[in-house]
Amino acid sequence: MRQFRARYRARQLTLDLVKCLARPDRFRISQSSVVTRVVITHGTTSVRIQPGRFRCFDRVMVEYKGADVWLPLLSRLRLRQAVRCVLAEAAQEGIYGDQG
Repeated sequence: MRQFRARYRARQLTLDLVKCLARPDRFRISQSSVVTRVVITHGTTSVRIQPGRFRCFDRVMVEYKGADVWLPLLSRLRLRQAVRCVLAEAAQEGIYGDQG
């Protein structure tokens, strides 16, 4: 029963984070101390992407108040895809916003 509850809450957290990423006014993109990591924060929750050797091996880390949050594999994949979309949109705005 406890595992089911943990999986359900992890899924709800992932869905909430993905919904938050859909609204750009609700999060902040920044670089961490390591140049290769991108950090997206919303309140006390942060999502870090650490690139792997191949795109399919990118590592997604979710932290809440400094503690790591466990997420099932499918939730991590869904969150990683949402973060990639947000970063692509931010890069596109950065590129085309300077020309206008």
